[in-house]
Amino acid sequence: MNAELHRRLLCLNADLAATRLSPEDAIWLACDLLVAEVNTPAVVQLASASPKSTYTAEAARLVEQLLVELGVEPMTPRQASWWFARDVARLMAAGKLDREDGENELWALGVELGNADLMPGRLSPAEIVRTADERLRTWTA
Repeated sequence: MNAELHRRLLCLNADLAATRLSPEDAIWLACDLLVAEVNTPAVVQLASASPKSTYTAEAARLVEQLLVELGVEPMTPRQASWWFARDVARLMAAGKLDREDGENELWALGVELGNADLMPGRLSPAEIVRTADERLRTWTA
């Protein structure tokens, strides 16, 4: 599996943990995995599903199975919070997201996914990126 497919798989894993899973995204990833000759039973079943008629619960069940088949440990909500927070913090550090909006997004992630470290004032955007990278490296190795 190439780096881009691996990144998308981790993103799907985070979406699943945060109950933000999009059946359409899961199906497209499964199709791309098939093209890359990753053809486990769950990948095949998910790739053959209809993006318009697949319910989130069914897609979630198949994604859970897909993760098991590929040997990927499912993320916890707290791990997913670091995944999403890293993206928000990167945007803040690059000046693409103003401080107030970024802090509001981080606060919402912290509350939604149970991560008090993301509350405003606890860590700077650079510290969030560094901490997230360190933690995600061990969780997704």
